[in-house]
Amino acid sequence: MGKKKKKRVKRQREQKTLEDRKREINQLKTKILSLGFPLGSPGIVELFKHFDDYVNDSISWSGKIPLRGFERECVVRLTTIKNFNNSITLKYNPDI
Repeated sequence: MGKKKKKRVKRQREQKTLEDRKREINQLKTKILSLGFPLGSPGIVELFKHFDDYVNDSISWSGKIPLRGFERECVVRLTTIKNFNNSITLKYNPDI
């Protein structure tokens, strides 16, 4: 007879509060705007839309957003788990 496996009980991870999400997103927005990207750029508008969804609805999201005209793409990771930081990385891509 085989060995019986015990079922592991996953512990619930602590979620970020609305205040935590607002604070982190405000920091990310100021960093992006301090780099000189215009608010009217389609890529920045899409990025800020994802930011708003994340803050208001607590929706995790990760993906890439091309910033046309700047030869950059924005790699984004937004998470609701308290121990993980949200991250944005600008990568050079000459095809954009």
